[in-house]
Amino acid sequence: MLFSSPSFLYAFLPLVLAGCYLTKTVQARNVLLLCASVIFYTWGELKYLPLIFTVIAVTHMGAVYQVRAKSHHQLVLGLSVTTLLALLAFFKYYGFVVENLNAAGITLLPELTVALPLGISFFTFQAISQLVDVCRHRDEAKFQHPTLLRTALYIILFPQLIAGPIVRWGSVVSQMGKRLDTPLRRSVGAKLFVLGLASKVIIADNVAPIADHAFSLGSALDMGEAWFGVTAYALQIFFDFAGYSNMAIGLGLFFGFKFPTNFRDPYVSQSITEFWRRWHISLSSWFRDYVYIPLGGNRHGQTRTIANLLIVFLATGIWHGAAWNFVVWGMWHGSFLVLERFFGRPRQVLVARIYTLLVVLLGWVFFRAATLGDATTYIGGMFGMDGDGVISPEFYSSISNEILVIFGVGLFFGLTPRAQRDRIWKRLNRIGWLSNLWFTILLVICMIYVANSTYSPFLYFRF
Repeated sequence: MLFSSPSFLYAFLPLVLAGCYLTKTVQARNVLLLCASVIFYTWGELKYLPLIFTVIAVTHMGAVYQVRAKSHHQLVLGLSVTTLLALLAFFKYYGFVVENLNAAGITLLPELTVALPLGISFFTFQAISQLVDVCRHRDEAKFQHPTLLRTALYIILFPQLIAGPIVRWGSVVSQMGKRLDTPLRRSVGAKLFVLGLASKVIIADNVAPIADHAFSLGSALDMGEAWFGVTAYALQIFFDFAGYSNMAIGLGLFFGFKFPTNFRDPYVSQSITEFWRRWHISLSSWFRDYVYIPLGGNRHGQTRTIANLLIVFLATGIWHGAAWNFVVWGMWHGSFLVLERFFGRPRQVLVARIYTLLVVLLGWVFFRAATLGDATTYIGGMFGMDGDGVISPEFYSSISNEILVIFGVGLFFGLTPRAQRDRIWKRLNRIGWLSNLWFTILLVICMIYVANSTYSPFLYFRF
């Protein structure tokens, strides 16, 4: 069930909202949200419901033991986290490992068809967050109540279950017992949801065909097609994923939960270091707090710091997918982070932004291409090494005046800093009721696109 699907928008969400507003206690709402979340996950992944229940059980038992026991906290933490990572590794990486072992002539493991469970990367990291946070802060009052209901709701809560943002146990556990549910929060949540929906169905879904056609051309790709295609993909993945995050945050506000911001205008960054402070913030901060800092961070000299950065971005690439493309993409970003520690970024703002965008766009080629060979061919096309100088009919057919306008709107919102957009927005809304009118019109446009669209899953569902 997609946030942008009619079944969610016209049936599931209204029923859950009505149920929450009819219940009078937080505990009853928690039970209702848990039941709704189970239905939400079951809708598309019934066969993997036992898996997510196993993750909940392992997490709950590990957290409870750490709170109640007087010793062996680290051992229990290690066993619990290892179990969770083993489940993630089996479902996500088993096929990749077997394929590469077979290619090397090593036949140690049998070939199995293992489908990737929806959202496993996200809910596994949330479970690890709970275990580590409870272990680190088990003496603090708010960490001493990992009840089964709270653990289950934390892991399976449907707004951020499938594609984040990755919510920390420490930030949400206090909201399990007491939530701020006000008309202002619901209003802000509704506007965030509409903005996220518009990002997905108006921008991301409409520029996607440009990227799809460009990445399907192979060696016939010309320079113009290559740059246009990868720029379209950069817009697609940003507005798709940021749109989902805004919808999740907005839904959280509907139900009284405050989730962390996941994107802050990443394409206005002036370095790769800054880009990762703005892109998928919940993931980068998770790796910082649970991997980079425990490894020693930048506290043990330059060589150790470089090694820690590369380890983190190797893990970041592997987290995104079981393919060498993602490994290269992670190390690509990690390498530029290391270079920036030695040489800094370009001092001139425009040059710094162009440098960052160029690195990010080249990185997206590895992220989007099916194989490393396809990625290198595409990059060759970007620099004029392939193609016949003629726009292919398939690529031309993917572009219309409507899509070009939407592409331009995407560039504006993607490349314009928020402060400038806010100034324009304030001028447009000097009359108070205009703001609600804008969002109403935007919602109507979104509903038209939803009614006319075919199945279009969020990109990060497959990670």
